[in-house]
Amino acid sequence: MRQKKCANVPPPTPEAAQTKAIDDKIRDATKSGQQPWCKDVGGYEVYKQRTGEICRL
Repeated sequence: MRQKKCANVPPPTPEAAQTKAIDDKIRDATKSGQQPWCKDVGGYEVYKQRTGEICRL
């Protein structure tokens, strides 16, 4: 790794991977301009906390 000057980056934790997946789904939903289903974006509370908007139940 030193020879190739690679950074020693630890693998992402499962929680970080799940958070990134939810963020990606939220981003995709806001691009489409439609309210996403709550089950698709991590639940009502998570979506409201991150965007300040509500999702479809």
